[in-house]
This record gives sequence, structure tokens and C-alpha cells, in this order.
Amino acid sequence: APATPAAATTAAPPARPRVRYDWFQSPTHVTVEVFAKKVRQEAAKITFGAKSLAVSIDLGDGASFELDVHLFADIEPPASRVTYLTTKVEIKLKKVVAGQWGALEAPADVDGPAAKVVPVAGGAGGGGGGGGGGTKRAKNWDKIAAEIEDEKPEGEEALNALFKQIYKDGSDEQRMAMVKSFTESGGTVLSTNWDDVGKKEVVPTPPDGMEAKKWNE
Repeated sequence: APATPAAATTAAPPARPRVRYDWFQSPTHVTVEVFAKKVRQEAAKITFGAKSLAVSIDLGDGASFELDVHLFADIEPPASRVTYLTTKVEIKLKKVVAGQWGALEAPADVDGPAAKVVPVAGGAGGGGGGGGGGTKRAKNWDKIAAEIEDEKPEGEEALNALFKQIYKDGSDEQRMAMVKSFTESGGTVLSTNWDDVGKKEVVPTPPDGMEAKKWNE
């Protein structure tokens, strides 16, 4: 009897990367985060308009991420910027009018009342610093909690994330101590004790079995 030809099999297409985005705001800026990992700048096209944001990211294997938003209020495109990080693309939009937006996108009812920016309590005057003004984050925490396991950094990336968090939450003296110790030691010492490192030059302290050398040696 003639042999029965084997049934043709087709390989399952590779799983397309799951990409989500989120946003939060301060009185002066709106930040949009696209959680796509290791995006190269040449693989992304991000454009700002006076009241629009368009994002197109080539994810490879025929997949892409597209976002086209008619913004809640006007922004300043020249003062807005994009930062490419290991775990996400961060888009920081400068508001024309300081205050709180009611949403990222303008209301769908274009014939209804115009979207209004809520002024920041206490005004923009006064002394320095601080994250005043009650930053509002439009986040779906249940959704984020369900997906957070996919986002946990590991190894060196986790260590860098920890250092960034310490720097972000530290006092001015702690930040100065971190910068001074890391720079003077060639990246071998990281201290938050300004009383200690502020008085002297920080000597490189390489791991056991290694020798510290200047870059030109």
C-alpha cells in the first residue's frame, strides 16, 4: 500500500510582546510611560503637537505599538522630551498652563464644554523644591498588580533600580555623597554619608583580587 503522506505541520507564530502604557502628572508636566523593553531610538517615531501625541514603536517580528492621543490641554512641544530606558520609553510633556488635568485625553464630546485645567492649590509661587501641588496619578492599580510580576527587574538591573530609588528619596546631602563617592572611587564605592565622604577624597576600593587603575593606564 502506498505510504500515507504525513500531515503538514505549521509552527505556531511567536507570541507578540504585550505592551501597555500609563500616565501620571505633576502641576507642570504630564508623563506617559510605554512599557516596552530595550527600545532603540531608531525603532520609534514620537511626535508632539500643540495638543496631540503620536507614538509608533517597531517591536520586531512584524509587531508594533501605536498610540495617537488628542490631549486634554495644550503642551509646549519644544519643551517636551523622550527618554529611552531599559524597561520603558518615558515621554514627558510640558504643560502650557500649570495645573491638574482631568484625564490624558480630551473629552470625546467636542461640542460640549471645553476641558478645564484645575489650578494648583497655593499657586506656583514660593520657595523651592518639593513635589507640592498634589500629583495626580491616573492608574489602574488592579491591572498593574496583576502584571507587575512581568516587570520585576533582576540582577544588575535590580541593583541599579535600587540605587536610583535611594538617590530619588535621599536628602541633598545624601545625593551629594552618592555622586562624590561614586565619581572619586571610579564606581567602586557608593556612600550616602556626607559627613564621612565630604571631608576627604574617596579612595577606589576594588573587589578582592582586583586592582584599581586609572582609565589611561
